[in-house]
Amino acid sequence: MYGSDYTVSDVMTRSVVALTAGAPFKDIVRTVRTRRISALPVVDVGNRVVGVVSEADLLRKEEFRDSDQQVRRGTGSASAHDKARGVTAADLMTSPAITVHADETLAGAARVMARRGIKRMPVVDADGVLRGIVSRGDLLRVFLRPDQEIAEEVLREVTRGRLPDSAGALRVGVHDGVVTLAGEVGDTAVVPLVEGLTRSVEGVVDVRCELSGPRHRSADGTASGADSSGGDKEAAHRRAYEETTVNDRAPSDEQVISLVGDAVAAPSMHNAQPWRFRYVRHTRTFELHADYDRAMPYSDPRTRGLHIGCGAALLNLRVALADEGWQAETRLLPHPEQPSLVATVRLSGRGGGDRDLAALHGAVAERHSSRFPFEERRIADSLRGALAEAARPEGATLVYPASWHLQQVLDLVREAEARGLTDSESDRELAEWTRTDAPSVNGAADGVPAYAFGPVRSGGKAPMRDFAGPRRVSGRNSAVFEAAPQIACVSTTHDRPEDWVKAGQALERVLLLATAEGLVCSLATQPLERPDLRWLLRDPKTGAGHPQMLLRLGYGPVGPRTPPSSRGRRARTPPLRQHGGARPRHAPEGLRPCGCR
Repeated sequence: MYGSDYTVSDVMTRSVVALTAGAPFKDIVRTVRTRRISALPVVDVGNRVVGVVSEADLLRKEEFRDSDQQVRRGTGSASAHDKARGVTAADLMTSPAITVHADETLAGAARVMARRGIKRMPVVDADGVLRGIVSRGDLLRVFLRPDQEIAEEVLREVTRGRLPDSAGALRVGVHDGVVTLAGEVGDTAVVPLVEGLTRSVEGVVDVRCELSGPRHRSADGTASGADSSGGDKEAAHRRAYEETTVNDRAPSDEQVISLVGDAVAAPSMHNAQPWRFRYVRHTRTFELHADYDRAMPYSDPRTRGLHIGCGAALLNLRVALADEGWQAETRLLPHPEQPSLVATVRLSGRGGGDRDLAALHGAVAERHSSRFPFEERRIADSLRGALAEAARPEGATLVYPASWHLQQVLDLVREAEARGLTDSESDRELAEWTRTDAPSVNGAADGVPAYAFGPVRSGGKAPMRDFAGPRRVSGRNSAVFEAAPQIACVSTTHDRPEDWVKAGQALERVLLLATAEGLVCSLATQPLERPDLRWLLRDPKTGAGHPQMLLRLGYGPVGPRTPPSSRGRRARTPPLRQHGGARPRHAPEGLRPCGCR
């Protein structure tokens, strides 16, 4: 999608049948049958979605009718048996629900449905309140756009927007959603971009590109030109690329690798490292892509945490560039039709870089999460203020819960941790991203290795996640943590992907400043992974803002590093490569970029 901002709100069904937690089993079955729908959202008193009851959930009762015998045979999961015994929506529902924001793109919603194998999703607003339902059929409705409407949008937003000098010589035809682009363009290097943007227009079924380069007259009067179709098209594009030159000040391969190496030294949920970097030489642009293979569908169904991690890596890249004296132009989610492209950073020249960011560069390599007990020493008010001020330029706020609100935050962390202990899906996902067989830093890959778990908390109130879960870790000690933990919360005004990236940048900027000032930190995401608990983390004075991350700050031992690696069990991306060449000799194994071109 390029010009027309079609979102879920444009196609969703606004009249929604919802259940309360106390809805009885028979009433739910009756509603499903009479309404001929496959799933129903469950809402709380504030009309916020807390779960979904599907036909599959209801069929558990039939599937496990002879439940006792199946239990003895060891078939079926514990949660499935619990649902088989359920009598109300609260017993039967799948929670947390997989939801989609009303302002999400249709492509984004389709990806979630495909990845999770679901047919319909509740649509919510920024506060989690139910606004509608979207189904696979709703998403397909866009392909019923009239051909004339599609043609007008391609002309208006793509050809005239990208090829203003050639727009008069271009012809756009649409038949049954198939777009034909014909005519001459002044620069064939932009043809792939125009074709790609045309494909992203909502309702386009396919694109047939018949664009050609300018024709020149030879001495004998015959016309010659760069035909953009077939093999000539590929050759023309290749020549245009090869003839593109870059400024002498462009960074070398080694510098690019070093810059990306700083970027990936960022925190991410369970150290999943959900990013890929690409450097485009002829535009001197870094592209930051989300790696959805490293998403956590259960704990992070909306990829909020994934985007926060990408935002932290983006801030590190900006810091590294500023330290090298580069001026950079950063754009967040620059192409709605390509939501995996989280950000672009284009180098605009040397001199005059952000000095405040450059000053944080020394902390990039020193920042590590510390899951050890902190001292009871209070952080000075002046430093607290400086940390809060560091979040503002990135579009986020940092506040320090106090008094009863602090106690409520700590209670919510404990509640989330307790739920995790009895949540088989949460434990399965945690086990996938933790390793009890990595005794040293040298053996670490992505995920959280056992040596970084920290001791078992035997006392104190610090909000610590036990990454071991129910598993035993040999040689792991216990310790008493601080009685008065110092907690900060990063929040944003809205709750869109762009805001999550901003929150990630603000988070990392705060962490780097804290590290430079001698503080250590750990992150607490447990209540943020559960919508009903996340809602309660909000500032009680204003009731505004959307909590994105909880930080535990203080003075204490520095945590061990958990270096990224391309050799881990989940590493799927190739090392950084030059365009058309071999891997640079000095590329460290820790980098996970997706290449140069």
